[in-house]
Amino acid sequence: MGEEKTIGNSLHSAAEAGDVAEIESLLALRFAIDRRNDEGLTPLMMAADNGKLQAVKCLLKQGADPSLQNNNGWNVLHYASRSGNVVIMEEILSHGGDIVSRNNSGQTPLMLAQRFGKSEAVGYLLSKGAKSSQRSPLHKRIQALFFSLNH
Repeated sequence: MGEEKTIGNSLHSAAEAGDVAEIESLLALRFAIDRRNDEGLTPLMMAADNGKLQAVKCLLKQGADPSLQNNNGWNVLHYASRSGNVVIMEEILSHGGDIVSRNNSGQTPLMLAQRFGKSEAVGYLLSKGAKSSQRSPLHKRIQALFFSLNH
């Protein structure tokens, strides 16, 4: 059990640092590309969140799954949207990333880009078909409550 955690942490660390040579070495040793850490993050998520384009490209080329979600329902596009890296977002979408996916709080990648003030990412997501009218379930409940209190 402890060995699995070490293996996951090694690949996660290499992805977070953007160390493509180390990623390739670990994958050649048959380390699991989509291994999750304790928070459910995959190496691909960590590379995207840290703006490591070459690591993202390497992991996707080697078969990392962009649709996987962490313990909070975030996928790799949520992380790329939060960090605002449009080039990484393009790479993810070209490998099947889901532009309308929602995390456990009901947030889409567009909502996260808006929340974190990533205007270039917002524009990119809108140009790729994300809908600005998307609202989280929490937002809808708050609106309904507000309406019921005022009518």
